[in-house]
Amino acid sequence: MKFTISKEIKHAMLIDENNLSGLFKFISEKYEKVEIITKCNDGSLLETKDIEEILSFENPNYRKIISVTITGRNSPEERLSFSTIINNFSWDIISLDLPFWESTAELTIISEQEEIAKYNSDKLKQLLLELKPSFFYDFLARTSLLSIIILLWGTLSIIYWGKVIFGVISSIYSKVSGLEAINITLFLAFAVIFITYPFDLLRKWLFPKVFLVLGKQRKNMETIQNYRKIFFVVFLLGIVISIIAGLILRKI
Repeated sequence: MKFTISKEIKHAMLIDENNLSGLFKFISEKYEKVEIITKCNDGSLLETKDIEEILSFENPNYRKIISVTITGRNSPEERLSFSTIINNFSWDIISLDLPFWESTAELTIISEQEEIAKYNSDKLKQLLLELKPSFFYDFLARTSLLSIIILLWGTLSIIYWGKVIFGVISSIYSKVSGLEAINITLFLAFAVIFITYPFDLLRKWLFPKVFLVLGKQRKNMETIQNYRKIFFVVFLLGIVISIIAGLILRKI
């Protein structure tokens, strides 16, 4: 009888040489035939049984690795597959990323022995948790600003501001025609999307869900980290200035 474990990994992942080597080494210790396949953003594939070939890959921007698959096999009844989900930069206008929405990787283990499958699954989960960045990074990588606005609006409407919000909306919509009501709704929807779109593009660049810190991408990650620090400082200064300005206006 075959026993199958299939898991979806939800958290963000930053994969460097040590992490990738550790995953490959563990799988190689458990399976006789191990292969690693990487897909690049130009559509090309790199397939090898030697992890050093991937670690020594230049990984330039025009041929950047965007996904990794590692397979292990002893027999048709004893096999494993780990694969990151392609996380190429997206220019989607509507971004509804949520922490529980999309997976960043998939793990499948098939074995005739339940104990072996569970042990390998638990061990790999521990190794994959080492790839998880900070809570702050992980949350921003997987949550769009548009999703936050929709969730906050819905929550406040239902829990606290329900009567006020729906009362105002009702009074506005009662004074206009059906066509005008539709136009107002569409205008508000497009306004929210227009405002959140540039912020979500910036978020996706500053906090990629899956990033392979290999070759030339190490330098790119350093650049991203520097910009993160700059935006964080600007954000804090904005809050401080707003507070000071508010205090000054109160005294005037």
